[in-house]
Amino acid sequence: MNNFHERSLKRRKGEHIGNIIANIIGLWILSMVPGWDLAFLAENYMVVLTVMQINCIIQIIGSILLLLTEPRPIRYLFKIAMEAAGTVVLVLLVYLYPFDFSHFHNLGWLDKLLPVFFIIAIIVSVVKIVSFIIRLVMGERERAV
Repeated sequence: MNNFHERSLKRRKGEHIGNIIANIIGLWILSMVPGWDLAFLAENYMVVLTVMQINCIIQIIGSILLLLTEPRPIRYLFKIAMEAAGTVVLVLLVYLYPFDFSHFHNLGWLDKLLPVFFIIAIIVSVVKIVSFIIRLVMGERERAV
C-alpha cells in the first residue's frame, strides 16, 4: 500500500467518524425540537422532523458501513443511498416548507431565500448521485501518484 493510499484511507475514516458524530448530535437536537416551542415552525413541521430523524439514522448507519467496507462498488451503493435519503429531506423541505418567518423578528425574507437554497442543494445532490452511479457502472480508474 503506497503512502498516498494510506493517507487517503485515514482521511476517509476521519470523515466517516465525523459524519457519525455530527449526525448523532443532529439526531439529539432534532429529538429536542418539539419541546422548544419555536415560533417560526409551521404546523406541518412534525412530518419533516420525522423524516429528518430517519435521515440522520440512515447517515449514521451508512457511515458505519462505509467505515467497515473497502470494495468501491459497495461503497458507491452506500453513498447513493445516503445521498438519496438527504435528497428526500430536501424535497420535503421545499414541498412542505415547515417554516414561517413572516412574524418572527422581521425575518420574512428567509421564507423566500431558504427554498432557493434547498432547491440548489437538491440539484447538487442529484449531480452527486449521478456521479456515484457513473462511477459504480463505469468503474473508477486508478489515480496516478
